[in-house]
Amino acid sequence: MVTHGVDGLLVEPGDEHALAATILQLAYDSSLRNKLAEASCATVKERYTVEGTARRIEQHLLKALTGYRLDLATASS
Repeated sequence: MVTHGVDGLLVEPGDEHALAATILQLAYDSSLRNKLAEASCATVKERYTVEGTARRIEQHLLKALTGYRLDLATASS
């Protein structure tokens, strides 16, 4: 979901020193902040359209229904 250095910054879970350094980097580097903010907005607009979100929800619901029907079929045998 986030590409490090493109539309966000990633740190390893549990690495509080890296997290603190990254926060300070963003606090002091307005150019980087602006670049990441613009890129992250573009990423959201590209990936999360109403149509795309509706399609993903539909796919999950269909998968859930199909799985539910399969479970009923195996439960009755």
